[in-house]
Amino acid sequence: MKIPVSGYSPLSSFAYFWISQTNTNYMKKFLLPILALVCILSVSCKKSSTPNTPAIPANGWTLGATTYTTFFGFRNVDGSDGTMFLSVVDRNPVDPAVNSALVAFKAVPAAGTYKVVAWTGSSSTLGATECAVSAGYDHTSGSTHIYNSTGAGTVYVTVSLTGGKFTMVVPEIPVANQANASDVSTLKGTLIEN
Repeated sequence: MKIPVSGYSPLSSFAYFWISQTNTNYMKKFLLPILALVCILSVSCKKSSTPNTPAIPANGWTLGATTYTTFFGFRNVDGSDGTMFLSVVDRNPVDPAVNSALVAFKAVPAAGTYKVVAWTGSSSTLGATECAVSAGYDHTSGSTHIYNSTGAGTVYVTVSLTGGKFTMVVPEIPVANQANASDVSTLKGTLIEN
């Protein structure tokens, strides 16, 4: 402890010692824990850089709030114009209550990414790097439950091939009801050919 030279007195010396000890104890007991707490809180309150992305089903699709699991997935290549569909269903395709989803291409796609565009009802209007997506449920009521990609936003389907079979990952996309365009929903999924 350093004692000031000018104006030295036992009382001032005691006061200086007491104040310095009090400040040290005060800092040890109160300020250091508060400072540590502020540091911890400022680190734990850091904003996450990971965006909230909706989970994509691993083997099926989600239309709106309903998730379907793939029972069977198959490709269909049109012999007249070479267009291709990858279709998946959640039950036997002859069941009128079957639920389905499909991705349409102008030709058989290679592995890569394809921009989702609005479904016009014909694959022949698609570009070489484009695809359209559609899903429907309860086909007993006709087209009232068929939802098609709108092409809104810039979204890409990822196509991969394993053992000659397609897997297509569709991130969440906007879709509209084929019979009523104001009836909109979302669609996402992993469509697997088996």
